[in-house]
Amino acid sequence: MFVVKKNIVLARTDGGAPGLIKLEYFGGRTTGEVKTHCPEGAIAELMVDGRYFSAPAASRFNLPYPLTSESRVAARIVKGGAIIALSSPAPVFDEAQTGEDAFEESAQEERDEASVSALEEKEEESAEKEQEKEQAKAEKEQAEKEEAKQENAAPAAKKSGGKKTKNRGRDGKAGFLDEIKENLEELFAAYPKQENLEKIIPNSAWVSVTGEGGEYVVGVIADEDGKARYLCYGVPDKDNSRPPSVRPECRGWLPVEEEGAGYWVMYQDINSGEIIMHI
Repeated sequence: MFVVKKNIVLARTDGGAPGLIKLEYFGGRTTGEVKTHCPEGAIAELMVDGRYFSAPAASRFNLPYPLTSESRVAARIVKGGAIIALSSPAPVFDEAQTGEDAFEESAQEERDEASVSALEEKEEESAEKEQEKEQAKAEKEQAEKEEAKQENAAPAAKKSGGKKTKNRGRDGKAGFLDEIKENLEELFAAYPKQENLEKIIPNSAWVSVTGEGGEYVVGVIADEDGKARYLCYGVPDKDNSRPPSVRPECRGWLPVEEEGAGYWVMYQDINSGEIIMHI
C-alpha cells in the first residue's frame, strides 16, 4: 500500500494570499481539501488526467478516480461564474469540451515547489501560534486558580488586615473565629498535616502550606476541654538567630529539632483575633 500526494498552487484573482488544493491517494481512495479562504457557495473544479470533477470548496471531498505520481492536475475556484483562484500555470477554459463548465489542464504542469513550501510553513506557523495562544490561556487560568487558592490559604491575621476584632465572648456568639472558620476549614482540607508539630504541642492540629512566598505552617491549639484557643502561623528557620523580616508578626521561637531548626510563630487569640507573643 502506497501514498501519493500532490499540492496544487492557487493564485488569487482578487490579489489575496495564494493557497493550495491538497490531494492524497491512500488505500484506494483519493481525497482533497482546499486550503485558501473561499466565500460560501464556492466550487472547486479540477481536471485530473483529462477528467473533470467539481465539489464544494468549503469541505473535504473524494475524487471518484485514483491519483498517481504521474497524474497531471489543474484546478480553479469559482462562484456564480466568477473565477476566484486559478492553479499555476492557469488552466485553459474550454466551453466546447462538455455541456457543463469544464476546463482542461495546461500541457505544462511544473509547480513552484518554493511556493508550496512557503505556504506549508505559513500553515505550520499559524498552528504553532494558535497552540501558544491556547497554552498561554491555560497557564493564565492555572495562575488565577493558584492565586485564589493562596488567598484562601493566607493566615487569618493577613485576611483581617491586622485589625483586632472585638471579642463577643467564648460562649458561641459571633467573634473572630466565626469570621475565619470557613477559610480555616478549607485550609486544613487542602494541605497535608504537619505531624511533627502535633507531637510537640498537645491538643494541636497543623498543616504545611506551600505558597509563592515559600513554605509555612498554620495550626490551631485547643485547651484541655478541646475548645480552640489559639490560631498559629509559623515560618521555618534553621535556627533562632534572626526573626524573619518578611513576617514581622512572627516572633515566638518554637524549636523542633535538636540541631536548632524550628519555626518563628505568631499566636492569635482565636476568639478576639488579638496577636500575642507567647502562650
